[in-house]
Amino acid sequence: MRRLLPFVFAVLLAVPALAQEEPPADEAPAPEEEAPEGDAPPPAPEGALAPPEEPPPPPPAVDLNRGTATLYAEAYELFGAGDLAGALPLFEEVVRREPDHPSARNYLVECLMEVGRADDAEAARDGAVPPGPVTAYVPPATKSGNNAAPPAPVVEAPETPESKKARGDKRNPRRTSRGGAGLTLLGPGVGLGLYAEFRPHWAVALDGGLGFVLIKSDSGTRSSMAGVWAEASLMPVPFRLTPTIGVGITTLAGGAAWRLDSFAQALAGRNRLRLVGYWHLGLRYDSARGFHVAAGVGFVPTGREPGKAFAPWPGFKFGMRF
Repeated sequence: MRRLLPFVFAVLLAVPALAQEEPPADEAPAPEEEAPEGDAPPPAPEGALAPPEEPPPPPPAVDLNRGTATLYAEAYELFGAGDLAGALPLFEEVVRREPDHPSARNYLVECLMEVGRADDAEAARDGAVPPGPVTAYVPPATKSGNNAAPPAPVVEAPETPESKKARGDKRNPRRTSRGGAGLTLLGPGVGLGLYAEFRPHWAVALDGGLGFVLIKSDSGTRSSMAGVWAEASLMPVPFRLTPTIGVGITTLAGGAAWRLDSFAQALAGRNRLRLVGYWHLGLRYDSARGFHVAAGVGFVPTGREPGKAFAPWPGFKFGMRF
């Protein structure tokens, strides 16, 4: 037993020394301590996926609940600063409220072209209104004491009388003028002539003019005839194209006035004068640019059998409205 005691003491002294030795190389190293707050995080190991990027914030919504003049002023400021994409929705809202606002429509076309919407730009140039509801301006509620007034209901902006009138004038350009003048060919002026027109209403026209024609017979002799005429017409359809119906009277004078007797009956006549009455039917087109054309047929009484009671007398007009 005494021999074993030195051996036991040696083993007990060797155990603490073995515990302080480093671990073998194949063992995993101890985890590193966390970086203190504020330091950059350790780099991701090679081959690891990068964390997904946060999506960009959505663009701010456009507040259209403002007066039309305010929207136009802000859109114009954005347009002048080069932000055509930002000005686009504001100009669209202005045109929705006032389709006949010329400046807003012109700027809207430029903005649509800038953002690549060529078809929408062409439609806007032709007078189309941008799609979508009209956002009515609701003024802020006024406070009385501690109680605020209830907000006004949001309704679509009513159509202004100006926009109604502009659309009506576009459909029926005769509403914007009271007269006109131009050239005549054939008809009661018998040849090439001039005429003037007075319209007390877009559906009524009072015309008058004169024309002249030079006639050469087979024998080589020349004769002339002039016509001075006046007529009243109705244009009952309030559109650019309308039928016309009316009555008139013309005085033919000249060496060839007698030729009328071969196919028509004069109300009165003597020597080189003939007074002829007629009624007419035709079509008339009025352009929004100011000109108009008309074609019709006058019917002159013949004084013959019922089957040939009237002889046709075609005529044409080309003129400008005033």
